[in-house]
Amino acid sequence: MTSNTLRIVAVSAPYVWDVIESVTRSGREPVCVDNVGGADPDLPNLVAESTVSDRSEDFVLGTGSSEARRASAGAPRLRSRRALRRPARRER
Repeated sequence: MTSNTLRIVAVSAPYVWDVIESVTRSGREPVCVDNVGGADPDLPNLVAESTVSDRSEDFVLGTGSSEARRASAGAPRLRSRRALRRPARRER
């Protein structure tokens, strides 16, 4: 990949088209990474996650809800699903 590309991960939600537009307007070329299967085949530069070898490149998330974005961003990097949970509220 060149430095002019930006990966979009988690592209199965319709919201991804808004992300693609933003990436394109920034002057970068979107590369859509289907990490769960079932992505729209019309997405630009669509690749399967299994074909991505260099994971040090910049990326954005194409999921729609804030909870889905949090899970998508954290899951690949976390060793424990516990880390995805919100901290317990402390009593005052």
